[in-house]
Amino acid sequence: MAEQLTTRAVEWLMSPYDQTWHVFPGEQLADQTRPFIEALCGHSVPVKLVEHTPPDRLCPPCVRALGAWMPDVTPWGMGD
Repeated sequence: MAEQLTTRAVEWLMSPYDQTWHVFPGEQLADQTRPFIEALCGHSVPVKLVEHTPPDRLCPPCVRALGAWMPDVTPWGMGD
């Protein structure tokens, strides 16, 4: 994804092009002047075509990108 993510708000939406749910940054969805939105994996879709439907298939690259983007709050490696 070309632009930097500035907030942690994201939304899973289905693309009708591949019938797959992708992660879209909230700031893109809030910008009503955008004709297209770009998922964390780079998949882009016109705003008017994304669907809020029950998930059937999640985009693996979006899952990985979202996991890498989230802060690491695990206690692993914390010593005494």
